[in-house]
Amino acid sequence: MMSELFSRRRGFDRKRRILAATGLILLALVAPQTPGRRGLAEPSRVHAADGDIITIAGTGKVGYAGDGGYAISAVMNRQAGLAFDNAGNPFVADQANNRVRKIAPEGVITTVAGTGQDWSGSAGIATATALSTPIDVGVDGGGNLYVAETNGRQVRRVDPSGRITTVLGFATECRDLSQPCGFLRSLALDLAGNLYFIAGNHRIWKLTQAGVIMGFAGTGTPCGDSHDPCGDGGP
Repeated sequence: MMSELFSRRRGFDRKRRILAATGLILLALVAPQTPGRRGLAEPSRVHAADGDIITIAGTGKVGYAGDGGYAISAVMNRQAGLAFDNAGNPFVADQANNRVRKIAPEGVITTVAGTGQDWSGSAGIATATALSTPIDVGVDGGGNLYVAETNGRQVRRVDPSGRITTVLGFATECRDLSQPCGFLRSLALDLAGNLYFIAGNHRIWKLTQAGVIMGFAGTGTPCGDSHDPCGDGGP
């Protein structure tokens, strides 16, 4: 949940802040690219963010194992997104395992969506529905889990009862810049429950509570190299 949106320029490690109320873009952080640096969600581990780095999930090995046991003994594969519900429970997009996994307060990890198969399934029970490369997750105030499937080109919603539905989906090829298309990259939710997501046509999109999709930031055109201000300080 958010009141400001942060966007990272892939390859340049530049983070940009977008004020939700005005749409104004500001430069938030520029950092040198470091080979192998993954940030909070590493390929095999997830770390806390309270100043002390501790492992809460993963062993450092790549693979899949450990559901129903302690998260620190679980095996994961290329985590790509991390979000928390209102109770503070972490949800992890275990990307290469095509699953979303939850870590309970007692430290036990379980799969809450996905079967391990790489396919975008239909609506039904989330743990019996395949996902195609889940790259990011978010949780709204009602406890609904949102999953961005990068290869499936869909955003899925898992309700508190464990049922999954498709919120939106779009085309593979980007022929119309007025509509989202291509591979999903990331998603986020604001305090009102509006959904923001990054697709493959160099734009950030907003899906309102009323179901309206609109462009939120970007023109659909890439903005040059790491020295290009790319519109910082403007709408």
